[in-house]
Amino acid sequence: PIQLPISEELQLMFYAGFCDMYTSYPGMSASLSDDNGVTWNSLWQNSSAQGNNWHWRPIYADLSEWSGQEVLIRFIASGYSYADVSIDHFRVVDLSTVGTEDVIQPSLSEVFTYPNPFHFSSESERSGGVTIKFTMSQPGLLKASVYDIKGRKVSSIAEKYYHSGEQTIKWNAMTENNKPAASGVYLIKLSDERESKIVKMMIVK
Repeated sequence: PIQLPISEELQLMFYAGFCDMYTSYPGMSASLSDDNGVTWNSLWQNSSAQGNNWHWRPIYADLSEWSGQEVLIRFIASGYSYADVSIDHFRVVDLSTVGTEDVIQPSLSEVFTYPNPFHFSSESERSGGVTIKFTMSQPGLLKASVYDIKGRKVSSIAEKYYHSGEQTIKWNAMTENNKPAASGVYLIKLSDERESKIVKMMIVK
């Protein structure tokens, strides 16, 4: 249970990430219970298709109705079997005691790859490689690596200082042994000094 402080300006804040959500079902919902899970009050839900790349967006839900109470908060993911959903930077904030700079501020956001899936049979895709796009809220050292679905490192693709703002990294879809990566699902991990983000992509031959 979460003990909410007494305030008229309580907000539930988090980032929601969606991928491959071609479905009419709600991709994810958040709800709150003030009676130990007997009944639930809807706080937020997503109900639209998001496309085949990762999309991160900040979510805000008003909690002032439950000021000073002990509550449960749950997230439910549903919908198409190929959908990926994530929650990050979950927090309850009293806006009367924090400045705007203290509100959700992940160092890495809006991370996605394209083309996804990546087709080795396409000459244009093969020559252009995989583009990893992301946004940094502040400058710093960033490392980017590719892993297979079993967690084995396939390639180290970046380790350098980036300025704040929108950035891109290219991966030629080759392993560290300079061989074409096999067909399958891959995890691209971006890490800076504050956090890590992992996005999923697929290679098809």
